[in-house]
Amino acid sequence: MEPHYHVAINIIVEKDGEIMLSRRANTGWNDGKLCIPGGHVEYGESPRQAAVREAREELGLDIKVDELKFLCTEVRQSPERSYISCIYVLQTNQDPKNMEPNKCSELVWRDPKNIGSELIPNFEQIIQKAYIGSEKYLEYSAT
Repeated sequence: MEPHYHVAINIIVEKDGEIMLSRRANTGWNDGKLCIPGGHVEYGESPRQAAVREAREELGLDIKVDELKFLCTEVRQSPERSYISCIYVLQTNQDPKNMEPNKCSELVWRDPKNIGSELIPNFEQIIQKAYIGSEKYLEYSAT
């Protein structure tokens, strides 16, 4: 039986007053749009351990669990798959690199208060309501 919710993480990487976003490519889901980097929590991992692994795999960042600051939890419902996601903020002086060019066409830095219209809607909600705002629990429905 498939789980009702899948568990995921996302990491808002901060540097010099901007946040880093990735442009999806070749995935079949919102290709060409911007999102907050992240991925699935694997069996045996905590969400923070998954965030450390994803930061290394996707961005080439060498970080420790205690460098991650919890931002919020998002519950996202969609016809394809529903998620419970833990969102973290990472302040770093490291330079992220696109380690998955087959899934991400580019990494871009943006002012969080002036993101533009290319962001996938649930990630826009995370930035507006939790990162800029102060909400710790968000719900999003793509149905």
